[in-house]
Amino acid sequence: MHKLRITKIDNKVVWEIDGVESFAYVESDPEKVLKGGYFAIRLMNPAMGIYDNVRVYEIP
Repeated sequence: MHKLRITKIDNKVVWEIDGVESFAYVESDPEKVLKGGYFAIRLMNPAMGIYDNVRVYEIP
């Protein structure tokens, strides 16, 4: 089992797996920065995955 953490602050998104940063993205176009609402975690075919204990927090 692995621990996945996704953090979005302003225009930066960071993916960490088991505490190790695996991906980071900074959006330079302010028009494309998502403000809030929905999110998704997507697996590509034929990958299989199960997610549990999903928690969403607002970082003040």
